[in-house]
Amino acid sequence: MDTKEKLFECSKFIQNEKRREDFIELLNKLISECGYLVSPASSHYHCSHEGGLAEHSLSTFLYMMKIRDAIAPDVSVESCLIVSLLHDIGKCGYPNNEYYVKNDSYNPSYTYGKNSKPYTFNDDILFMPHSERSLYLCQYYGFKLTELEFQAIRIHDGMYIDG
Repeated sequence: MDTKEKLFECSKFIQNEKRREDFIELLNKLISECGYLVSPASSHYHCSHEGGLAEHSLSTFLYMMKIRDAIAPDVSVESCLIVSLLHDIGKCGYPNNEYYVKNDSYNPSYTYGKNSKPYTFNDDILFMPHSERSLYLCQYYGFKLTELEFQAIRIHDGMYIDG
């Protein structure tokens, strides 16, 4: 099963049929208009390669389920799924305008500085923390979050500005 199939397979955890349909529609828009399946998850940290964002999001769901079982069993699997798969969608950028662009001066032999990063921030889009851009994209595409999901996405990076 490829990454795209795994993403859509996860939608089975959404109990309400209308919400599941809305989620699938959101995924389709993120894939076709924002490059969700090809975006990296970071400029040079975790999953900083093509397709890294979707890979990271799926991994986050698996780890979140382990944490949920251990410390927060009252949080629904549905909310865990939605937060996991949508928390970093702001790293897709905007429709037809990516968040990260390939760094032309990248050199894998460098370990520090601009040349050490395979991707860089796209200066052609308005800067905002990616968690806020994630919330914006949910709103832009009409996907409704619960208050808990909204808050989890909003603060998922804690004290960090962007990453």
